[in-house]
Amino acid sequence: MEPKLKGKLFIVAPCEFRYSCRSKSGAQRAFHRIYEYRHGKMLMHLRFTFESLNTLNSPGEYMRYYRQLRGITTRQLAEKLNIVPATVLAYEQGRFPIPYEISVAATEMLQIPESLLFDDFCIFISAPYTELLHTVRNRHGLNQVDFAENAGISPSIYAKWESGSRRPSRKMYQQLKAIYPEI
Repeated sequence: MEPKLKGKLFIVAPCEFRYSCRSKSGAQRAFHRIYEYRHGKMLMHLRFTFESLNTLNSPGEYMRYYRQLRGITTRQLAEKLNIVPATVLAYEQGRFPIPYEISVAATEMLQIPESLLFDDFCIFISAPYTELLHTVRNRHGLNQVDFAENAGISPSIYAKWESGSRRPSRKMYQQLKAIYPEI
């Protein structure tokens, strides 16, 4: 009689099978190794690893957690993202914010929701920021020139942001957010 397994079954060697499963919350992982021996006997080795996602606070910590969970090395992740491994480490340690393009590529590679790697700037960029800028400007009853000058930004640059032909940098976003916190 064959055991019924829910999860993924991996054949590791001709006489070894590995079964892994994870709870819906992702908080607990269990690895089962089933070794098939002669004469129909089986030996099962269970190893449970309890992990909590509640202790993760930053996008970099989530990147490290899911990279390690997927068994991807820093070098492998860096190669797939077309950056150097030291930069990946800097993101994971929180020394640098993760750029929008890197966040999107990493979420696809690690197969995780974008919200885990997005900080305020990435959320601003991923939302239709052109509409958001236009809406906030209209709420204040300002034209593009006055809105930009209040934030200390060149009006021509701001006009390009609002039209969508150019995207604000993280530094400019922070400058806007300081003057207009609703952004």
